Amino acid sequence: MMRGHMTTGTFSFLKSFTTKNKHIDFFFMNSGSNTLIYYESEQNEKKIFTSGQSYEVVISDGELKQEGYVVMHHIPISDESMPLFENHLRNKSNIRQTVTDIHALRLLKPLKGNTYIILTYWPNQKIYELWKDTDVYEQLVTNNSVRSPGYYTDETFITSGAMIDKDLL
Repeated sequence: MMRGHMTTGTFSFLKSFTTKNKHIDFFFMNSGSNTLIYYESEQNEKKIFTSGQSYEVVISDGELKQEGYVVMHHIPISDESMPLFENHLRNKSNIRQTVTDIHALRLLKPLKGNTYIILTYWPNQKIYELWKDTDVYEQLVTNNSVRSPGYYTDETFITSGAMIDKDLL
């Protein structure tokens, strides 16, 4: 089982992780004034961030790269609804076969707390914006079975931003 780890900070501080951990593929995302760093590891590997969040990667489809656009739907789910929510998304996990512009999809289950993340990786923001107006988007993210009041414990929110090639800066 894979784990996903992320934290935020200044780019210069976060880039120092790459110097100390050359064997790890880090992905940087710029979102406004914040930079987010994300990496994946095996379940038994010790995480390298002292703060931030760690997740179980429930669905992993496609490859993340150092360029493009990332969108993360943060969805707080009640404990009793977690299996239903995961099952719903597993049934939709073939979405990359339908929407060829999605380069990668991750369903991240929090190791602590209750906020899942649906992470999608796109070639650019424009393609993501076009996809938001489709039925497939409606089925994946805003489907009534996912939006059921019994699932949610709080408001959902979206973070997004451009990937940063750490080697160019």
